[in-house]
Amino acid sequence: MENKEKKENKSKKRSLIGYYSVVAFSLAIIGSVSWFAATKTDNIGKSNEKKEEEYHSIAGSYTNTNDNEQTSDEAKAAEKEVTDEPYESDSEKTETEKKQGFVMPVEGEVIKPYSNSELQYSKTYADMRLHEGVDIKCEKGSVVKAAYDGTVTDVLDDKLYGKTVVINHGNGISVRYCGLDNIAVTKGATVKAGEQIAFVGVVPSEIADPSHIHIDAILEDESISILELLSKTE
Repeated sequence: MENKEKKENKSKKRSLIGYYSVVAFSLAIIGSVSWFAATKTDNIGKSNEKKEEEYHSIAGSYTNTNDNEQTSDEAKAAEKEVTDEPYESDSEKTETEKKQGFVMPVEGEVIKPYSNSELQYSKTYADMRLHEGVDIKCEKGSVVKAAYDGTVTDVLDDKLYGKTVVINHGNGISVRYCGLDNIAVTKGATVKAGEQIAFVGVVPSEIADPSHIHIDAILEDESISILELLSKTE
């Protein structure tokens, strides 16, 4: 009987030991899982904090860069406003613009210069005579431009100089553009320097010379070479 009880007690002890072993093992597993989860959460939190710090650092750097660029742009704008150039009134600016606004009516070689005192030979009339203009060689049909801004005061067909446009350019300057064709302006029209006024045609009184345009210029009621007029208005 005693042996039977001993055997039962041993069996119970073994059962208890097994039970506690299973419990201990389960607790160990649960503890490991909890530790792993806590560690991972902590690492994730630190990673997020690090990313947030990097974001703020980058954002701050970007903001500072933009601020610096804006400050630099404002400084440049201020430098442009403050110059050492002397003050120039509106009237003075207008005069300067007029002087710098000269455009040659055509591009080409001067084949007969201006002369109001020395006689020059005329191939057309086979004699010596004054030449109160400048002849510039250019092909027939070439574009003729206004030398300055101005107002067309006359458009006519002259027997000696052919189709002609007269423009008052202001400041006592008046120019006759002679030997034209297909005139593009009318009397009273306003023109700008470099604006097309006609094409090159024929100068009847100089028909024996190569194709050219004849230009007479007046400054303060005095005849003058347009080339000399250019030097006076530069």
